[in-house]
Amino acid sequence: YALAWNGRLAEAAAVAEVARELAEFSGIRLFPTMASGAQCWTALLGGDIVSALRRGEEAAALAGPDPDVVGVSTLLFLAEARLEAGEPERCRADILAAAGGAELPLVERALRPRWYEILTRADLACGREAAAWADRATADAQVPGAIALRQVEAGRATAAVALAAGRVEEAAEAALLAADRGDEAGAPVEAARARVLAGRALATSTRRGEAVDLLVRAEAVLGAAGARRYADEASQALRRLGAGPSRARRCAGAPSRDPGVDSLTARERDVADMVAQGCTNRQIAARLYLSEKTVESHLAKIFNKLGATS
Repeated sequence: YALAWNGRLAEAAAVAEVARELAEFSGIRLFPTMASGAQCWTALLGGDIVSALRRGEEAAALAGPDPDVVGVSTLLFLAEARLEAGEPERCRADILAAAGGAELPLVERALRPRWYEILTRADLACGREAAAWADRATADAQVPGAIALRQVEAGRATAAVALAAGRVEEAAEAALLAADRGDEAGAPVEAARARVLAGRALATSTRRGEAVDLLVRAEAVLGAAGARRYADEASQALRRLGAGPSRARRCAGAPSRDPGVDSLTARERDVADMVAQGCTNRQIAARLYLSEKTVESHLAKIFNKLGATS
């Protein structure tokens, strides 16, 4: 989680994958639930919605019918993935069901602004009035001891409501304040997402130049972090302004069309090396203390990255 918040998404995904492998041998359901939830979230940040949904569903199944606080958090990650997959109604229903209603009583108060922001976005996508969710996010983000990251989420929720109502200057101000708080928190992806929102707001005003600057800056940060989906959102907003994608992302952030061996994670390289030595999946699993299913998963990724078919 620390790596993901810090914008180091590839490292976060790799650590989450190792955590999931180790959790299989723990015999404690809590650990694979946590690890699969982390994989869901890192995939979501990276823009791989299909993987996020798969890992989220896996975490939900592990959490069982009566989840504890960890299980609830995994259900919420899955709900967020539903929103990104274009299912805002289902996202809304799943959050309220998992968290125990509109007050989110089953969610720690310190984390509620995050989910109120998601509810804000879901209701706006459904054409509903969402100001009440943004107000709840703001209230919980202002309690004594609240961390800056919660204020980022509340600020984005407020900005999204204002933008939907056509109050562009108010939306830009709230989003820019949220971006500043994200910078203070050391959360570059979250700050950049706020700047995308501010850029979208200013794009509809007379401050087009400021909008372009914000979007280019956000796109570069998101691309460098590997947050492809959010970087694409900034690129789309730039194209609407006639600015096109930034050179920074084309050169540094965009994934290679032919990543090759250098794209393999350390664990994938281990597996690939053993395959090259003639080891079977069972032998690899025994040597690396993995399940055969995990080895098969690694091989599928290796084949994809190397362009191999067998």
